[in-house]
Amino acid sequence: MKVITCHINRRVNNIGNAAGELLALSHQTVGVFG
Repeated sequence: MKVITCHINRRVNNIGNAAGELLALSHQTVGVFG
């Protein structure tokens, strides 16, 4: 069970990192065009 939980947490962290990168990119884009 602990291994599965670690795997799920890692997957969630990857999704969170991807979302953070997308947010940063969108902020940079707004800064360039705004």
